[in-house]
Amino acid sequence: MKRPFTCQGGTLNAAISSAQSTSPQPAPSFAKSHLAINRKGQVGVVLIISLIMLLLLTIIGLSGMQTTVLEEKMTGNSRDQNLAFQSAEAALRAGEAKIESLWNVGNGSIQIFCNGTAGLFSRVPGCVNPEPDSAAPVTWTDNRKSIASNTGRYFITYTGAFNSAPPTPIMFVVTAKGSGSQSSTQVILRSYYGGDTKWLP
Repeated sequence: MKRPFTCQGGTLNAAISSAQSTSPQPAPSFAKSHLAINRKGQVGVVLIISLIMLLLLTIIGLSGMQTTVLEEKMTGNSRDQNLAFQSAEAALRAGEAKIESLWNVGNGSIQIFCNGTAGLFSRVPGCVNPEPDSAAPVTWTDNRKSIASNTGRYFITYTGAFNSAPPTPIMFVVTAKGSGSQSSTQVILRSYYGGDTKWLP
């Protein structure tokens, strides 16, 4: 005996409804697209931040290198200046020793400063032999105007007596120039040298 058609239809409908209720629902397509956009945006922000950090590190590195180079130049210039100063000071000592040698324990003549001897000059009236300009470059290259020493060059100027009472204090001025390892680094020094000494006329 056959079952009614309605029972089969009801059964079929129930099966279809049950199948529909248990099957998974697909996620909306716009949700996947939105998630992909967020990931791409995050990657772009990280890249920009990384480039900015790299730029900052590059600037800091370049600044540090410039500071180091500047400090090295300053140290080199200071060392060269000190070397020129020591050379000029040694030339001063050589000039003072020259005065002692010319004096010769009272046997030297003061006229040697008046007669145009190379590197020796005088400001004394009646014995005028004008000294050269210490700022002129030719003074330190002309052997008639300055005397070479082991470390630099110098010239000596006789400036006369402090007073007329015997023994006569004699005064000299020694002007010297020294150079560093670079010719552009130069130092000029001046010393006053003399005392109660006796010179031959």
